[in-house]
Amino acid sequence: MAIPKRLYKFCSANDYDFRNLEAGELWFASPADYNDPYDSGYGFDYDITFSRFGRKKLLAVLESEIGAPAEGGEASCSKDELKEKVTAILKQRVTRKLAEHGGVCCFSDRFDNLAMWAYYGGSQRGFCLELDTRGDDIFREAQQVEYR
Repeated sequence: MAIPKRLYKFCSANDYDFRNLEAGELWFASPADYNDPYDSGYGFDYDITFSRFGRKKLLAVLESEIGAPAEGGEASCSKDELKEKVTAILKQRVTRKLAEHGGVCCFSDRFDNLAMWAYYGGSQRGFCLELDTRGDDIFREAQQVEYR
């Protein structure tokens, strides 16, 4: 995805927003602190993961995480149980890494979106920053959000 030349950051005009504006900073929140467990969700295709690494490798991941052999060994863990447990572990690991090494800052490619003003612009009482993305490394890792 090509990064737009301009991105917009909606702010509700609270004390934190003014401090960040004054300091020329942006706040990057940890997904681990979000109040909505589905916000900034990430996913992976377990079936692809399973076919790439195999049952033994995924059982080893599970065993290393819980610090003991999977209960009853390989034979007693069904494919569905393994999928559920490994998926939970991998999501925890990703969340932990995001919390340790970075965060998320959300932007819009439009400043005239009324829903964005309502949700993030202090119910139309806040302000919106226009950011020039050209030549700024901070936007190099930007990703467009896919809402499902």
